[in-house]
Amino acid sequence: MVAEDEAASWKAYYQQRAADDYELTWGKDEQPLRLRSKAIVNWTNPLEQGQIHGSTFVWEHGGRPVVVGQLFSYLTSAGQRSYCHVFSTLTDKQVIGKRHEEVFWQPKLPEKTDWHAFKPAITPAKNPAGRRLQLRRLARQFEAYTEEASRGKRVLRLLPEPLYRSDATLTNYDSGLFAYVVGTDPELLILIETDLAQDAPVWRYRFVQSTQSTTVAALNGQEVYRYEKSQANPGAVNAVYLSRHGVETIPAQLSAASR
Repeated sequence: MVAEDEAASWKAYYQQRAADDYELTWGKDEQPLRLRSKAIVNWTNPLEQGQIHGSTFVWEHGGRPVVVGQLFSYLTSAGQRSYCHVFSTLTDKQVIGKRHEEVFWQPKLPEKTDWHAFKPAITPAKNPAGRRLQLRRLARQFEAYTEEASRGKRVLRLLPEPLYRSDATLTNYDSGLFAYVVGTDPELLILIETDLAQDAPVWRYRFVQSTQSTTVAALNGQEVYRYEKSQANPGAVNAVYLSRHGVETIPAQLSAASR
């Protein structure tokens, strides 16, 4: 089908842009991050106007996730597509993002950690299969929704399987990145991880913003995360959650957009 061929071509387009256009580093010594070889999800959002679609990527260091980014585009009234990017940090260390060798993102370091331990503490299973079951159970304990003046409250759907699982060859670390979605579009992510090298390892979690809307998450009915749209400036270079629309204008047809 033509539609399937076009969708596959756009996936390849976003993948190529992620690999060619962006350079990400972390830590004081600016260690380079590696782009995972494939997008963790390719998505569409049926509630948005303008035939919006995109891909979500993870940049890693030593097999651990450090940055999650989305590249997407939507049709404009002028019959072209607006190319956009979104980036969120998964670490408390310094991250620097460059696009075409110019710094576009340098999120401020948090005053306090964004990591939270589960209470009571949950000990990771001894084997990867057992930890996979734990990850799924832990993610299901949360509920999430967005709030907008035009749409009101919109409950987000948790995808049952993680979009991302850490490198299976690691013996001292495990993690899963889950998505709360509209359609297949991740609006909120949660990273659940454990450091198995510790004497008494436990699971911990942090939320990863992926929409400009006010977003709330609750654990067992108690609010544990809130992103307030009115108090945020996602276009700022130092934003922990960076969201910029209209980074470029590209042709609506992929044959013309490809470089």
